Amino acid sequence: MVTLIKTTSNQLGYWVQLSFQLTQHTRDIELINNLKKYLECGQTTVYNDHNFIKYVVSNISDIMGKVLPFFDKYSIVGVKSQDYEDFKQVVLMMKDKKHLTPEGLNLIKNIKEGMNKLRKD
Repeated sequence: MVTLIKTTSNQLGYWVQLSFQLTQHTRDIELINNLKKYLECGQTTVYNDHNFIKYVVSNISDIMGKVLPFFDKYSIVGVKSQDYEDFKQVVLMMKDKKHLTPEGLNLIKNIKEGMNKLRKD
C-alpha cells in the first residue's frame, strides 16, 4: 500500500508511507503465520468479527530486504502481479530518494492512482 500523507514538515507537502499488506480469510491463518515466520518481520492482526487476518510489513528495510526478494522469487499471478510491480517501483524510487523530488512525488501519485481497486483495464 502506498499512502500519501499531507504534511508541513517538507517543501513538497507530502510524506510517502509504504506498507505491504496481505489479507486472507481466517481459515488461512496458518499460511499467514508461516509467511510471517519465514520473512521474520511484520505484524498480524486477526479480525474475528469479519473472519479475516491481515499481515502488514511497514519497515522499509524489511520490505526491500525480505518482502521484495520473496515475491520476486515466488511470483504473484493475476491482476495482483500488476499491483506488486507498481508497489515495487515505488519502493525502489524511495530507495533512490526520488520521492523527495517534485517529479518523483508526482510519479508516485500517478502510480498510486492506478493501483489496486483503482486500476483501469
